[in-house]
Amino acid sequence: PDATMDHSNLPDPVSDRLLALEQELIELRKKLENQDSSRLF
Repeated sequence: PDATMDHSNLPDPVSDRLLALEQELIELRKKLENQDSSRLF
């Protein structure tokens, strides 16, 4: 019954990929915030 949203105990390459993508998005967002982001749009 605990297996509703807990993906931590089983190897899940999809969630690992999503976590890696989240980290990349965070890094990209930091880079964009350090620049003048108004020029990009």
